[in-house]
Parts: sequence; structure tokens; C-alpha cells
Amino acid sequence: MPNSSLIQVTAGSGAPGVPAELRIRGINSINADKPPLVVVDGVIGGNYVPADVENVTVLKDAAAISLYGSRASGGVLVITTKKGTSSQPQFQFGATSGIKKITSGNFELMSGTELYDTQRGLYPTELAFVKARPEGLRERNFDWLDEAFQNGMIQNYKFSVAANPGKLAYYFSTEYFKEDGTFLNSSFERLNFRSNVSYHATDKLSFVNNINIQLSTNESYFYEWLYDAFLYLPWDNPYDENGDPRFISQSTPANQWYSRDKRNFVHTASNDFARFKGADLNWALTVKYQFNGWLSIETRNRIGGFVSRYDEFRSPESRDSRAYGGELNTTNNLNWDAISTNILRFDKEFGDHGVAAFAGIEGSTFSSYGLGARGRGFPLNLTVPGTASDPQAISGINVKGNAMSYFGEVGYNFQERYFLSASFRADGSSLFAPNRKWGYFPAASAAWLVSDETFLDGNAWLDFLKLRASYGVVGNDNIGVYEYLGGYSFLRQYNGENAGINDQASNPDLTWEETKAFNIGVDMEIFKRLSITVDAYTKNVDGMLFQVPVPTSTGFQFIRRNVGAMTNQGIELSLTADVLKAGDFLWNSSFNIAFNKNEVGELVNLDRSFKGPAPIRHIILPGQEAYTWYLPKWIGVDPQTGAPQWEKINYDESGNETGREITNTYGEAALSPQAISSALPDFLGGWTHSLSYKGLSLNVLFSYQYGNQIYNRSRQFFDHDGTYPEYNMMQLQDGWTHWQQPGDVATHPKLVFLGSGANEASSRYLEDGSYIRLRNVSLSYALPARLLESVKLQGVSFTASVDNLKTWTKYSGMDPDVTIVGGPFTAPGTSDFKYPISKQFLLGMQVTF
Repeated sequence: MPNSSLIQVTAGSGAPGVPAELRIRGINSINADKPPLVVVDGVIGGNYVPADVENVTVLKDAAAISLYGSRASGGVLVITTKKGTSSQPQFQFGATSGIKKITSGNFELMSGTELYDTQRGLYPTELAFVKARPEGLRERNFDWLDEAFQNGMIQNYKFSVAANPGKLAYYFSTEYFKEDGTFLNSSFERLNFRSNVSYHATDKLSFVNNINIQLSTNESYFYEWLYDAFLYLPWDNPYDENGDPRFISQSTPANQWYSRDKRNFVHTASNDFARFKGADLNWALTVKYQFNGWLSIETRNRIGGFVSRYDEFRSPESRDSRAYGGELNTTNNLNWDAISTNILRFDKEFGDHGVAAFAGIEGSTFSSYGLGARGRGFPLNLTVPGTASDPQAISGINVKGNAMSYFGEVGYNFQERYFLSASFRADGSSLFAPNRKWGYFPAASAAWLVSDETFLDGNAWLDFLKLRASYGVVGNDNIGVYEYLGGYSFLRQYNGENAGINDQASNPDLTWEETKAFNIGVDMEIFKRLSITVDAYTKNVDGMLFQVPVPTSTGFQFIRRNVGAMTNQGIELSLTADVLKAGDFLWNSSFNIAFNKNEVGELVNLDRSFKGPAPIRHIILPGQEAYTWYLPKWIGVDPQTGAPQWEKINYDESGNETGREITNTYGEAALSPQAISSALPDFLGGWTHSLSYKGLSLNVLFSYQYGNQIYNRSRQFFDHDGTYPEYNMMQLQDGWTHWQQPGDVATHPKLVFLGSGANEASSRYLEDGSYIRLRNVSLSYALPARLLESVKLQGVSFTASVDNLKTWTKYSGMDPDVTIVGGPFTAPGTSDFKYPISKQFLLGMQVTF
């Protein structure tokens, strides 16, 4: 049966080198949520590149993920990389190249003429308008987005050699990847080397030695560059009469630079940089000894190290005060981790009975060291920290942690038709206090291979039918180190001496968050061409590791506690069919859909919590979805006056609601934010088609999601109804109108110079994030073998592909695919001057010899 995998893949950013956000079966925690665990070639952790991947398996139900312990509370991605299979060395060279351009979606900014005519209605008199906006501006039309976003180049080259002549099998590969960002100065470059070697020393003893080395460089950007590209006025030009970038500062006259912020990011980008460099090494060694046909022992070990450096440099050529000198902020980090998993396996059949069992012990450790420095006063063309004339600050980090686990499983089958298994895992983590560090997590599963029953003999349509059920408990310790301890900060001085400030409250009772999961499923195949997989699940999270706000009188902002409960319930359906088989022609199609409902349960000693910065945030309340938007409720536009309207809730002295009314005063509505909608989708999925005829194949992938609401924060700045006359404005979408005169039923209020408060944070800027995306179309052709025999080639294929070709959505921004993680300044589900994703047009060739 095919693997039925439904993963929420979100491109939180289109910047080069930024990985997609992955979630399996919804969010698993509020403040301690984690992505799926990656297991590479049977060893927990590690690194890989797509070109080296042979296949991917997704583990979701509790019985499967419980074997990996607390690391797997978000699910598991099992990656198998390529190995040598041919008795003779097989060489392969591949090259891919193409271009990328941003997807603009439904979004478009105003031209100079459109903005000029729109702003005419802002000013109180025509004289005031002409004085602030001379007539000549109407014909100026510099496209800042077109200047900031240009086509980028993608290059990917790979060479590999593999063989399996006998006892020794090997696979070696080298890959070079370079991606130019669509936004100016951004790029990502990676060099990857992989060595997979397996050696069967005897019939009983075998070794697998895998090494992956990755070197990367990421040229990034400063946030204000992206911000300015969307907001600058089309009446300003970043270049002088000679075509050189202009230096803009606070002293630049207002009639020479009309945009609010007195800076020119085109000039800044030619002098400043934000640069990341990293080196990642992972070495994995697996040793297995087979005592006999039913007893074996193996040890799986990995050690990984990651060294990185990040530099932010602001040149003296880019600053308002050039005498101030350049400024450099640099950070160096060394992270390493190691894990060892040791397992004794038993697998034996006794007639119709089969018993498989294993017991194991696992230990892991990690360390993180960091050193940072910031200095000013750099001479021109020097960016070495030691050349700073004015050292500003020094910072550092040195943390480590350890984990230990004991685990085992017993499985039984009768006639390979009835299956039972039970497992138990004890996990210990140094992230918790000594008396709370251990958690105990059982799991069990059962399956019935119905299609092998004699009462179905002679059935002409049912080829496979399996019923499954599982239950298990998984722990989660995804918090920072030493959070159970009272912490002190020594970043300040007092009276010339180091001063310690108590900045973390202790909680010696902090312990494991637990997820209790139940899953039932059906796998079936009918008519030898249609496969169906259905799963229903419930995941109950208890003792959530919450960052609980505490009174400021305590001297702290938050304390980590086990206070919350949450439930995810869902149904997943996957269909795979051979739609048409006719000679050499095959059409295969797969469709999947996943429904998930999230609900927050009891919050112990806490009536509510918050996710995201005020006022754009989620309030976590029992009975609600975890990422429910709580905002002042937007009612619309007063048809008689064109004023904005919100809903105000009135309360009595006891806090009970007494009524609701419409108000034109935002402050009144802001006192009573309401649950509006959720940032989580109701359902999501994908639909693929694969068509092949002889050496020609066509693959098409659609993805979709429905029901989530996006807070389009950037619209507050360029859909502002006059609040920011020094910012550009977006063109109105189909069906949007500004109020002009009494009686107008409009979506947008009257234009008012410096605004009417309509662009304050409210449900006005919540938008439907549903979409259907044509994510990939690829066409490939493999030359016939008879044409290659004379030139001694085993295979030659050519591929043309397009990514993100078309998105159908009502969302007014560039891309409805927004972060589901959030950050310190952004709530999950928020779009805030996002680096847009790109359409990619690629051509590739692969030669095997």
C-alpha cells in the first residue's frame, strides 16, 4: 500500500535558503510546539539534500512515533538516502538551471498618477494639496517594487557514483546549489557532500558509515529594505542624474524626497550587508551483529557539529552621520550534538505464531556555544571586528543538555493476519528538575488483515483490506535549558562591578507535556487499481508547557508552567488510482484531504493566555481554537458619513454583557476584543496527476487549504484611507470602493488626511486565506535505451518544470501562504511585509553512465 502522508507545508518566507514550515495533524502545543522529527537512514537527526533522497515515510499515529520518544511529538519524517545497487560502478551527472520571479497574486500598488489623483481628495483645500503635491509629480512613476524585486537565477549541479559489488556498497555524491533571491542582494549558496558506505564483514557482522558535509552562505537583507520597497512613493527616484544611487538623509529637503522615511535602500544595499555562513557535519555509524536467524544487536550512533557566523554591517557611507563610522554586529556559534541508540532484537516464528520484540537504551547530549560583539567606527572597506574604534557590546552563550531513554516493544502476529503490539518508553531530560526529569510513555496497537480471511476467498473486487487501531502517549520537552531554575542576567554593571539581575522565576515542579493519541484506520485496494486509506484520530495534550504571564510586581513577565490542555481531532482520506491503463500509456492520480479541529481545554489557574504581540494576537481561552483571532470587530462604513464603524460591547459592574452597539470611536471597541475567526485551516490537501507514455512523463501537483483567516498587517500601511500620506497605497481590489457621498455603500471609509482611525488593528484586516495552488508541473523525457547503447550510456533524461504557476484565492496580498509558527513580533497567521514566494522555471538534464 502507498504511504498516505498529509503534511501542512507552509512557505513562511520566499527568501532563498529559508526552509518551509512543516506540521503534521495540526499544532501540538501553544508555546512548545515543534516540527516533525527527521530520521535519516534509521538514525535520529542528521542532514540531507533532496537529490540524495530515495524515499520519505511519514509516521503519524502514536504507536509509530512513540518509539522515537519526546523528539517525535510533532510526528516523524523517515528519510532514506540513496545507496549503491549495481554490481558495477554507476556514475550520474545532473544539471538544472532556471529563473525565478515573484508571485504578485492579487496585489498591486498605485502608479504615480493614480496616487496623485487619490491624494487630491485627502487635503482640506486644493491650495494645500498643490502646495504639498506640485503638479509635476503626477507624471512621475518610479516602480519601487520592480526595482527591489527582479528575476533570480537558480543553478544546481550534482555528480554521484554508486555500486554494490558484494560485501562493500557505496554511494558518493557532491552537489552545488546556488539560488539568487528575487529581492535585491539576497542569495543562497550550498555545497553538499555525502558518503554512504555499508560493509558486510561477515554473514553476521555489518557496518553502515554515512557522512554528510554541508557548507552554506546566505546573503540576506535588512527588514526596512523590504518595508520601504512596498511603501515608498512613486514620485521619488533612488538614482541621480548620473544613474548612481542617491544618498538620502534627514537633511534631504522635503521637496526632493517625498516618502516619509529619509533613507534610500537602493543606496544602502550597495554598501551594507547581512551575511550568514555555516558549516554542518554529520557522521552516522550503525553496527549490527546477527547472532542467529532470530536474535541481533545493533548500535546506531550520530555526532553532528554546526559552526556558523552571522554579520550585520552598516557602512559609514550609508549613515546619516558619516563621521559616526560603520557599525558591525557579529555572532559566532558552535553547536554540536550526539546520540547513541542501542537495540537488542528478537524475531522468531513458531508455526502460525510470530513474535518480534526489542529492548533498547538511548542517550543523547547537545551543547551550544556562542560569542557576539558589536562595534562602531569602522574605517571604509574594513569589516573586521578588531578594527572598530568604539567597541559597544559583547555577548555570549554556553548551554548544554542531556537525555536518556529506556524503551522496548513486543509484537505478536497470528498467521500474519492478526497483529498486536505493546511498547513502553521511559524518557529522562535534563531540561527538568531532578525530581521531575523522568516521564513514562506506553503505547499499543492492533491490526487485522481482513483480506486474508477465508470468507473473502473468490472475491473479485477486493484485493487488500486492513483495519488498524493504536493508542499511545508521547512526551514533549521542547523548552529552553534551565527553565526550571531561577535565572540571573549579568549583562549590566553597578558601581563599576558586575551586577546580577534575577530575570527568570524558578519552577521546580516543571515537567513533561504529554500527548495522548488514539488512531483508527483502514487501508484497502479494490479492482487492482484503486487504493484507499482513511484515518480518524484524537490527540489530547495535557500539562502544556505554557509561558504564563505573571504580575509585574513579581519582577518577572512570564514563568514556564504545566497549565494547559488541548485537543486535535481529525479525519484523513487518501485515494490513489490508476485512472487509465492502455498499452504503454498510464495515468495515475492521487488525492488526499485532511480535516483537523483544534480546541483548547482547561487552563489550570489561568483564565486566558496570549499568543503574539498586542493588539494583533490570539487569546488562548478554554473552548476556543488555539489560534483564534481576538480583535475589535469591524462593522464597516457608515453610509451617511463615510466614517469607520466598530462594535462596542457594554458591561455592567459585575462584568456581565448588557448589550452591543455600533461606535465610530476605535478606543471604545478596543476595550472589548472579540473572537472573530481562526488562523488554522478547516481542511487541506493535495491532488497529483502522473501521465506517462514510453519515455515521456507529465506530473502535475495541486495543493489547497480552506477556512483559515490571515491578518494582513501590511494592509494597515498601504490600505490606510489617508493615515500615511507619505506612503504609497494599494490599488482597490474588485468590489472595493471608497465612500464618496451620503448613501454610498462602500467597503472603505472616506479618505481623511492623517486618517480617521480606520486603519487601527481590527477584524477589518482579517482575510480569507483559502487557496488552490498549481504547485508544480513537470515534463520529462528519457531517451530510448537503444539510442544510448552505441555511446555506452545507461540513461539520458531531460526535464522542464514550473513551480507555483498559478494560485486561485480571494486574498488581497501577494501570497496566502503565511507563517503558522509566528515569532516574537508576529502572531501565527499574520502576513507582514512577507518576502513573496516565486514562480520557478527550470530546465534539467541527467546522464547515467
